[in-house]
Amino acid sequence: MKDDFTKDWIIKNSIDVVSQYDDGILTLRALHYQLVGLGMTNDVQHYKRVVSAMIDARWNDLISFETFSDLDRGKVCSIAITGGICG
Repeated sequence: MKDDFTKDWIIKNSIDVVSQYDDGILTLRALHYQLVGLGMTNDVQHYKRVVSAMIDARWNDLISFETFSDLDRGKVCSIAITGGICG
């Protein structure tokens, strides 16, 4: 069953939401909950739609790549650079 929360709906409403924040403050998860507050369904399927829509929006220059913070992810390191020590 289709619902009203399409990629276009997510992008349109996300542009409005992110305009209220400085770059690097909002996470994708926080954006998801802001959209839930606007009526979007709160489930994994819709969270994945938000992630997918934001990937498209960033590559299409609708939303800046610097908009979102990603502090929850661990560091990525290169064994070649660190000599096998990550941390």
